[in-house]
Amino acid sequence: MIPSLGSEPVQITCPHCNNYVVTKVDYQANNSTHIKALLLCLLCGCLPGLIPYCCNSCQSAVHTCPVCHKHVGTDDN
Repeated sequence: MIPSLGSEPVQITCPHCNNYVVTKVDYQANNSTHIKALLLCLLCGCLPGLIPYCCNSCQSAVHTCPVCHKHVGTDDN
């Protein structure tokens, strides 16, 4: 069973390779990121609309195993 994944790396046993690892986290834009960017663009102009793409808190945290490089889980915030 995979523990609750947050936006920071976590220590887990990888379900794919069974190694005890600290996950590698990459941030990817999701639908919520695009909606926030669109709203900021409409309300404040195009330049402020880019802010959600620069903030990790507005994106999904994608956890991968540093040993086998397989996807472990995603936290959508």
